[in-house]
Amino acid sequence: MESTIPVGKDDVNLAGHVDNVVLYRWFNEQRLELFDTVSQRRGKAFVPPYVKTELQFKREVFDHEAVKIELELTHTGNRSFQLYQVLRQDGDICATCETVAVNFCTETQEVIALDESLKALLAELL
Repeated sequence: MESTIPVGKDDVNLAGHVDNVVLYRWFNEQRLELFDTVSQRRGKAFVPPYVKTELQFKREVFDHEAVKIELELTHTGNRSFQLYQVLRQDGDICATCETVAVNFCTETQEVIALDESLKALLAELL
């Protein structure tokens, strides 16, 4: 999955580059877009809580060009899955984000197993 995001003037801090918290927001918005697509395709809410998010900053992002974020599924376990995202500007890697999330039942409020159909859907979308 790939997203292109324009850099807005409000995203830039006093140092002249995009504030780090904005990068986290962009990564999260892309993940939420994926979860919304999964919810629509399955006909029920897919709201996996994050149990780990690790963001690594590689270089500054500036407001002269849109950024591209690539999202891939790197692992599926019994109840969790791992996503890896790369944010690029001008072809250069600016940040990476690794997220581990768990499958969560909104009715029982419990972590539940990832069934094979959900694993297949995630693999298909990513």
